[in-house]
Amino acid sequence: MKRKVLAIICTLSMICSFPAMAGPRIAKKISVYPVTGQKISVYSAIEKTATVQPVAKAVQSAQKDVVYPVAEQKAMFEKYGFSTLDGHSLLAVQIHPNTVKDLGNCYQAQATFLSGVELENVAPGVRQTVSVDDLKNEKKTFVATEDGFEEEGIQDPLGLFSYWTEKDGEHQFLYHDSHDRVDKPVFIGNIYIKKDAQTSIYLDNSHKKVTKASLNAQGNDYDGVFLDAQGYVTKLVDYGD
Repeated sequence: MKRKVLAIICTLSMICSFPAMAGPRIAKKISVYPVTGQKISVYSAIEKTATVQPVAKAVQSAQKDVVYPVAEQKAMFEKYGFSTLDGHSLLAVQIHPNTVKDLGNCYQAQATFLSGVELENVAPGVRQTVSVDDLKNEKKTFVATEDGFEEEGIQDPLGLFSYWTEKDGEHQFLYHDSHDRVDKPVFIGNIYIKKDAQTSIYLDNSHKKVTKASLNAQGNDYDGVFLDAQGYVTKLVDYGD
């Protein structure tokens, strides 16, 4: 009897002397779909005493880093301003063919961004030299006339190449032909377009939902760009004739 009791005591002693067994490890996957649509996976081995706070911080950091391009796009459009007529951006865009990427919840494409050439209304005979292409550092000189402006060095007795200005907010943009704004390339960069965005032709009031194929095609030039609160492009309008 003494031996049985002793054996039981020894067994209990051995069990109690073992270190506390750690809780089961759980491989937890957290998938994040930030603004660019890239899928980010964060893995954490969570034990009994582990905390999820470092994982949450890692997710927040990843989101912040990926959101930045769209926030930058919004700031860039805001820098150039918006039309007082209907709220479209004063930057026009030319989307480069075959550069569109599907990022999950939006499309990313390479584009040339264009700003309107601006002139001051001055007395006839006054010359103004302005940039007409910031990428190539190309400039032209315009001479004020009684009716508008002429490009210096261009013989135009019939007035076929006449120019005039129109005000939009604080801007005095140059126009020519059949009411087309004179635009100049200012930079090349990425543009982020929502998947439910639409393209529109102003003259016939037509609307189409964007697709990767349509954005990759030739001729995606738009002088009206609309954004949502985050900075995504939601609408692209062709105001030309």
